[in-house]
Amino acid sequence: MTNEYLFDVGNFPKESNDADIFLAYGDVYKGIIEHLLNNFEEIEENCHDYVIIPILFLFRHYIELKLKGLLLFKKQKINVKSHNIYEPLQKIKGIQIHLRISSKTENFIKQLNEIDPRGDAFRYSINKKMKRIFDNTKNKEFFNNINKFSTLKDSIEQVMKDLENIEGDFDDEKESIQEGYRNSN
Repeated sequence: MTNEYLFDVGNFPKESNDADIFLAYGDVYKGIIEHLLNNFEEIEENCHDYVIIPILFLFRHYIELKLKGLLLFKKQKINVKSHNIYEPLQKIKGIQIHLRISSKTENFIKQLNEIDPRGDAFRYSINKKMKRIFDNTKNKEFFNNINKFSTLKDSIEQVMKDLENIEGDFDDEKESIQEGYRNSN
């Protein structure tokens, strides 16, 4: 038996780091989310379970992978056991002074984390105590907005744009440092 990867995303050179892998896995989720968003444009406005829940599950995981990958990129420690998505965003904001992130994105991530702090609300309809997960949702306005496909799509596109911009900024910063290092030698 050979030691080959089943998925190309896992086929990184040995010199790849954890940040590269987290960010690449995030890109895999981003691709399928974009595909789903573009192929479900003609559905009813309130289409909850059939489209919204799978998209939110994938999207929440995309956010988690991207934020953890960005922290690793900046040589920060991550808590792989935590699925909180707002804390990593706050940590990134604390280490990156010129962060290009909209208040809409920050609020969306914060509110999504509030209704799904453990990353399981879009996988199961009940919690471990056999209680319905969304029965006690505190932020009804946010919950109602993510149940409308067009509003959800706009929010997802904004969050993805902002997270990709942060990754691009980090890449530019890294290249600038490497270029300065090469020029000094």
